[in-house]
Amino acid sequence: MKLILTCLTILLFATTRAQLSIGVIVEPAMNIGTVGSQPEALSDSFTRLKKPDFNTSFGIEIKNQIDRYASFSVIPGYYQTNFLIVKEDLQYLDFIHPELRAIRDQSQGAQKNAYLHYRQKYIGLQLLFAKKLQIQGLPNSTFFELGGGLGAHYLVGNDVKIRTEGFAIDQQYIHVISQNTGFNPSNFSINAIGHADLNYQLDPSTFIIAGLKLNIPVVGNANLDPQIRVYMPTLRFGIRFLL
Repeated sequence: MKLILTCLTILLFATTRAQLSIGVIVEPAMNIGTVGSQPEALSDSFTRLKKPDFNTSFGIEIKNQIDRYASFSVIPGYYQTNFLIVKEDLQYLDFIHPELRAIRDQSQGAQKNAYLHYRQKYIGLQLLFAKKLQIQGLPNSTFFELGGGLGAHYLVGNDVKIRTEGFAIDQQYIHVISQNTGFNPSNFSINAIGHADLNYQLDPSTFIIAGLKLNIPVVGNANLDPQIRVYMPTLRFGIRFLL
C-alpha cells in the first residue's frame, strides 16, 4: 500500500507542473443494501434487509489541477460499507444471531426488535477526474466541479453490531460480534464513482468543499452466497490547501 501511494504521488508531481493541493475529505453516507436472487434457505434471514444504514468514510485528498478546468485527485483513506437487517416482533426463545443465546425475556410489554448492523471496513484509494463547470452569475470565489472515477479498497475488518429494543441479552442492549458474523465479505471493494462539488475559496490558498457523490459497486460485497451489493449516496465535505 505504501508503495502504491508513493508511486501515485510521484506520478502527480512528475506528469505536470500544474498547481497541487492537499486536503481532508469526510463522507457521511447512506448505505442501501440489495440481495441477489438466491435459494430461499440461504437468503431467508436477509429478506429483512429493507432499511438503509449510515456510516462515515474519510481520506486525504491529493489534487492536481491539470489546467484551468480539469483536475485529477488521488484520495487514500478509510472506507466502510454497511447493511442493516431488522428483526421485528421477536418472541420468547427466538434467536437473533447464532453467536447470541435465545431471548429469555418473557415480558409482554414493548415490542421486541433487533437491529443488526453488518459493517465492512476497508482501506484503499479513490481516483477521481473532475471538470470545472462554467456557470454565469457565480462569484469569483465559488465554482462547481463535476466528475467521476474509481474506488479500490482492501478489507481490514468485518463485524456485526447488534442493538436490541424492548429487551436485553445478558443484561446488555448492544453486542459487537467480530467472529462468525454470518456474512463473508469480499476482500476487495471496487466502485464506480460519480460526484458533484461546490468549491468556495476562503483565501488565496484555502478552499472549502461540499458536494454529493454516488458509489456504485462494480463487484458484489460478498465472497459467498447470499450476494449483496451496497449502493451509497454520499455527502462530501472537506478543506483543501494549495501547496
